[in-house]
Amino acid sequence: MLCFTAYDPANHEMYVSNDTNSMLITISSASNKVVAEIPIPTALYFAYHPVNHDIYVAGSTRYVVDGSSNEIVSEFISTSSAEAGSATFNPVAGSMHVSITSVPGDVEIFSS
Repeated sequence: MLCFTAYDPANHEMYVSNDTNSMLITISSASNKVVAEIPIPTALYFAYHPVNHDIYVAGSTRYVVDGSSNEIVSEFISTSSAEAGSATFNPVAGSMHVSITSVPGDVEIFSS
């Protein structure tokens, strides 16, 4: 099932999470064709970082995907055993904030 989307205005690509096959899909807005399928377990929640153009993916492991190459450039093992929820970019702090679904009010903060 396709779940969440984000748009990168720098490369004109759309990112779509697919939790059915654990993929982060990259679609060219110029051609409307899939240009990359990035295998990421539990690739459900993610957010676009408008400063460095990376995509931050929240799951049982946190991933950073380079928006220009569509490749995983960093992987973070969470200090929490809880599953991540939504992810959002904080433009003031320049960091990503990930909610923890099983612990109400808990937020993990990371950046590359």
